[in-house]
Amino acid sequence: MEGLKLVFLTGILISDQTMKAVQDFVREGGLCISLAALAPMKFKGKTGRIADGSGQWLFVNDFLSEEVRKSVEPFMGKTDEISYRIGKQKLVVKRGKDGNSISIYLQNKMNTEISESEQVW
Repeated sequence: MEGLKLVFLTGILISDQTMKAVQDFVREGGLCISLAALAPMKFKGKTGRIADGSGQWLFVNDFLSEEVRKSVEPFMGKTDEISYRIGKQKLVVKRGKDGNSISIYLQNKMNTEISESEQVW
């Protein structure tokens, strides 16, 4: 889970191995938004935001809640692009100004502004 800042925990059953990984992720500073029914045993029956180590859990009954929307807002990207991290590279697909074209960029350094020299298509 290296490099992640936010994780959603959903489904009907979470394996012990996955739960341990998510708990470690939260204690090390991550944010986990989880269905309340999937909460680790020490948080069973609780909802809302709970600090754990240097991270936080947000236990909810509905991922469409306003609290979830506000929590994920800082993690949302720009409305005109989508990006993928591939190792130490970042692939960015940007919608063109005409709304009918795209540009694709491959960045070799993370968290840098896109330059035209990086455009691959």
